[in-house]
Order: sequence, then C-alpha cells, then structure tokens
Amino acid sequence: MSTSSLFRKPFAPKKAPQREATTISPLQLDASERSREFLLDYTYAHMKIGSNYFTFDPETGDWYNESVGEQHGNKSKAKVMTSLSKDAQKIQKENLQLQEENNLLKVKNEILLDMVAEICSEYSLENKNNKRNN
Repeated sequence: MSTSSLFRKPFAPKKAPQREATTISPLQLDASERSREFLLDYTYAHMKIGSNYFTFDPETGDWYNESVGEQHGNKSKAKVMTSLSKDAQKIQKENLQLQEENNLLKVKNEILLDMVAEICSEYSLENKNNKRNN
C-alpha cells in the first residue's frame, strides 16, 4: 500500500442542497382553498346522537333524522323538525311557567320580609315604651 492511498478520503457523495420546509397550515388558507386542498365538504352538517344520525339542511334550516328513514325502508329522510319543534315548544312553555312561579315566589318573599320587619319594629317600639314606663 502506498501512503497516498492511506490518507485519501473515503468515498463520500455530494450532499444535496437543503429543501425549504413547505407545511400546509389550514390557518393560512381561506375556506375555498382549504376545502379544495383537504377535500372538505361543508355542504351539510352531520351528527350522531345515540343511535340516530342527523343531517342539517342549510337551504331549509331543518334537521333530518337519517336513521328513521332507513328503519321504515324508504330512502327519503324523515323530517324531525315537527317533533323537535313540539319538544322545544313544550320546554319553552314549561320555562315560562317556571319563570312566572319564580316571580310569584320572589313577591311573596318580599311581602314576608316586609311583615317581619314591621313586626320587629313594633316589638322594639313596645319594648322602648315599656322601659320608659318602668
């Protein structure tokens, strides 16, 4: 072996230039670019509650129960709006009754406090009068 072969550099390929980091951040894209880039569909909102699947129709503003339509054998979506609106009306009616009852109880409480204050003041006046007389 010659001395030149001992001190020669081992085989080393050229290093590739560094690439610029390109990250796709959804915060930097507007809604149309985001939907196109990530294949997002914002047309309908879906949610699952229990075993029922609901879909929101933005055109009509109604929620549809997809599970009910499948149970009855037809592919059309059953409209849930009527049952939801009946439940909402029932809850609103009950809420109104509870608010009225709460207001009535507040008035009764104020009347009772006024009565107690009146009785206490009369008692203290009688007590002062009794002390003066004695």
